[in-house]
Amino acid sequence: MEANDENIPKIFLKYEDQLSKELNNLTFSSPAHYIYNPLEYAWKPHSTFVKTYCKGTKDVLFLRINPGPWGMCQTGIPFGEVNISKEWLKMNGEVEKPKNECPKKQIKGFECHRSEQSGKRFYGFFKNLCRTPEVFFKNAFVYNFCPLSFMEKEEEGKRCANITPDKLKGQIKKDLENICGKTLVNILKLLDVKIIVAVGRYTEKQAVKIIQESQLDIEVIYMRHPSRMAGRNWSKTAQNVLDTTDLKQYFSNNN
Repeated sequence: MEANDENIPKIFLKYEDQLSKELNNLTFSSPAHYIYNPLEYAWKPHSTFVKTYCKGTKDVLFLRINPGPWGMCQTGIPFGEVNISKEWLKMNGEVEKPKNECPKKQIKGFECHRSEQSGKRFYGFFKNLCRTPEVFFKNAFVYNFCPLSFMEKEEEGKRCANITPDKLKGQIKKDLENICGKTLVNILKLLDVKIIVAVGRYTEKQAVKIIQESQLDIEVIYMRHPSRMAGRNWSKTAQNVLDTTDLKQYFSNNN
C-alpha cells in the first residue's frame, strides 16, 4: 500500500497490529509476571487516536519507552493520562481487560480515577504551548518504543512494581528490542520523521542504535522523562530543550 496522507493511519495501525502479534509470541519470565498489551484490549481508543492525530507525515516523533499503568494502559494513548485525554485530546472509547490483570493495577479505562504524572505533565506542557491538540499534532506524534507494560507478581511485601523494558535480562530483552526496533524503523519511514525526541536515556540509546543500523538521516534529541523523578521543574527543562534546538518552530500557531 502506497503511503499518502489518507492511508498513513491505516498503515501505521497495520504495523502496530503486526508488532502486537509478534510480541505475543514471546515468553516472558520472572520478574515480569503481569503483561499488559493495550494494543489488544484498548485497541478501539488507540486506533481512534491514531486516525485522528496521525494524518500525514510528521517531522517530529516523541519516543517514550512503554505504557504506564495509569496512562496508556488505561486509555490506549501514549502518555494518555485519563483526564487530559478526555478533556484536551477529546478521546474516549471502550476499553476491555488484559488477559492477566494485576489486582493492584486494574484496568478501568476512561473511568480510572488515578492520574499518571508523566502524561499529565507532558500533554499539560504542550497544551500551554500549543493551546490546541491540532497545533501540537500538525508536525508531531507520540509513540512508545515498546507497547507492552510489565509488572512484578503480587506477593507479600511487593506492590506489583513496574518493570521497564531496560530492566529485562538476557535473550528475551534482545528479542523484544529487535522486534520493536524493526517496527520503529517502519514507523520512521512511513511518517518521514526528521527528528526523534527521545524521552529518557533508554529510548535515546535505542533510537541512536536503530538510526545508525538503518542509515536513516534523523536527528535524535534527548528530553528528560516527565516522571516524579524529574522534580517540579520538568516544564522548564522541556522548554529549555525547545529553546536550544530547532524544535520550537514545530509548535507555533503560525507554522
